[in-house]
Amino acid sequence: MKAWVRSFFVVSALLLATQAWAVDLSGVWSSPFGEMKVTQQGQNVTATYTGNGTTDYNAGDEGFHGVLTGNQFVGKALRHYPFSMKNICPSAIWNRYIDMTL
Repeated sequence: MKAWVRSFFVVSALLLATQAWAVDLSGVWSSPFGEMKVTQQGQNVTATYTGNGTTDYNAGDEGFHGVLTGNQFVGKALRHYPFSMKNICPSAIWNRYIDMTL
């Protein structure tokens, strides 16, 4: 979990450094869990894993989604246990969303 939070410190720094300009987070970003394609339409931001660089997430799995207002991002990040536990965990437990505020 700490690695996930660290990866978004970069986004936080970007938001703080560019308060005077419109922020567009679109692009390909790296995280400890793999590469993500971030798409921004207006204030709505979504991220999906590309499948490169991790075995924890498949291509197309959601990374996070939320709303960017000024220099604050509020949303939800999708987390799940390692794939090795998928067969023994009910889907409601294996997949879960956590709150994100940057």
